[in-house]
Amino acid sequence: MKAFKFSLQAVLDNANNIKDECSLRLKEALDNLRAVEHLKDLHIKMLKDNEAKLLKDCNSITFREIKIYMEELAVKIEQMNKEIEKLTTIKDQRLEELKQAKITCSAYEKIREKKYSLYLDEIRKFEEKQIEELINYNYIAKAEQ
Repeated sequence: MKAFKFSLQAVLDNANNIKDECSLRLKEALDNLRAVEHLKDLHIKMLKDNEAKLLKDCNSITFREIKIYMEELAVKIEQMNKEIEKLTTIKDQRLEELKQAKITCSAYEKIREKKYSLYLDEIRKFEEKQIEELINYNYIAKAEQ
């Protein structure tokens, strides 16, 4: 095996390689930073252009007026929400009343059907009684002859 030789040149070369690698990484980081700053500048320019356009479009109305208008809308929305809650409560009450009315109608319908059935039974019994009396009358009349 060869004996290891310590050389200042090898240490210097190694240090230079590390320095070059760090320089390359630093250059890449700076390039990335410049690209990000360029994008930031483009976005700022675009925002300023949009702000100028919005200000131009909104010359007749101020931001304070917009804020007041939005607050008024919030109040109206709150009032509408209360009205919706009230109407929902009324709707629920009416729905419950409708359910009760359907139950009542169903009960009345059953009672009516039962009464009609009893009526038909009474008519049937009356007719049977009349037929029996007629048969008995005819039978008695034939027997007397």
